[in-house]
Amino acid sequence: RPVVWDLNMSFGTFGQTGSGGSLNSTTQKSQLTHLLHENDAAWPLMSKLMAVPRYKKMYLAHFKTILTENISNSDYLTSANAYQNIIDLAVQADNNKFYSYAQFNSNINSDVNAQMNTASGLTNLMSARSTYLLAQSDFTAIQPSITAVAPSVTTPIIGNTITVTAQVTNTNTTAVYLGYREGDFVPFTKILMYDDGAHNDGAAGDNVYGIDLPITNSLTQYYIYAENNNIGAFSPARAEYEYHSIVATYTTITPGDLVINEIMASNSTTAVDDDGEYEDWVELYNNSSSTLSLDNLYLSDDATDPLMWQFPSGTTIAPDSYLIVWCDKDLTQTGLHADLKFSSNGEDAVLSYDNGTVIESITFGAQTTDMGYARVPNGTGNFVIQAPTFGTNNETLSNSDFELNTDYSIYPNPVNDVININTNNGSINQIALYNLQGQQLMSLKFNGEQQSQLDLT
Repeated sequence: RPVVWDLNMSFGTFGQTGSGGSLNSTTQKSQLTHLLHENDAAWPLMSKLMAVPRYKKMYLAHFKTILTENISNSDYLTSANAYQNIIDLAVQADNNKFYSYAQFNSNINSDVNAQMNTASGLTNLMSARSTYLLAQSDFTAIQPSITAVAPSVTTPIIGNTITVTAQVTNTNTTAVYLGYREGDFVPFTKILMYDDGAHNDGAAGDNVYGIDLPITNSLTQYYIYAENNNIGAFSPARAEYEYHSIVATYTTITPGDLVINEIMASNSTTAVDDDGEYEDWVELYNNSSSTLSLDNLYLSDDATDPLMWQFPSGTTIAPDSYLIVWCDKDLTQTGLHADLKFSSNGEDAVLSYDNGTVIESITFGAQTTDMGYARVPNGTGNFVIQAPTFGTNNETLSNSDFELNTDYSIYPNPVNDVININTNNGSINQIALYNLQGQQLMSLKFNGEQQSQLDLT
């Protein structure tokens, strides 16, 4: 698009074109070519673009849209009158204007001499320019017609493939394209559409063009472009500024199947990530009997900003299993590292989707360093502050969890330093020591002895 310069001179007051002399009359200005500098190497942007046939046809398509939407239908005049009314009082009060108030009022329709320039009457210039341009062969040429643009599924599921079809006439059969993207700030990808009967487009040669489109995001923006030997056309006409949209859905996890099971917002000695760093972490637990996909799911520490960090595509959690997410903003490190950090003074922990579905939302208060904020019973209970159970069941062990083999004697009980383990009817091959949270602290191998000791100091 042109670089805007001196808006007060943009409708014909400025007569220089950058080539040759000036445009000295309203007639000359109204008949300025729409392909100015097409063959002028001193203007490389225009000359190089117009040297590519497809770009030239796209340019002509957009130029014709501007012409028909703003000039030939006199839309510019409606806008000019509205703007004139807005600034009328300010113009009357301006003692430094280059023209009189009477000239300001008359210039909508009549030419006005303002110092060294002639300001063309707006309707004089634009009416004549519309007549001139619409008579040019570039704009009398029949454009492709693009109608009945539609996806095969209006609300597809992410991961599925749909077909986009359009009825296109007055086009070259190998010059119909779909442009699509999956975000507001990425370029459109263009792919060829077909009328061959093999792309869900109906019968070959019926002027219905189709192409398969994988849906990998919740929003897909797209347009259709077609061209013939003379000019192109877009649907919508203002593409890529405007576009058609496909809003997709996805399968969401049932609340309760996946839970935030434990949080540590102040970790100084409990657990380290793959880089050996003590960081905040959150433990998720799968209560269900199925493997759960975390595609399209977000984690946040702020209920008012729930889409802070999206789980990487393909992340899953098996039944009755745990998943640790490090909340440290170290996104380049190995493992799951979320772009957030918890406050030890307390805040939120939220699992949700961008369609508004909330799987889990909890608010926790001030936390104690190296203590877990955990559900008890595991996966279903209320949260309590207790010794951490990183990646394991939150419920502490009790004597009832064990069956003691009476062939062994273990003493003293309680013990302060050394514990003795004896057997008369067996042998000691391995001793493992666990804490009350079920975490293994020590494992020692023996050679079938009948007596052994553990130093617990």
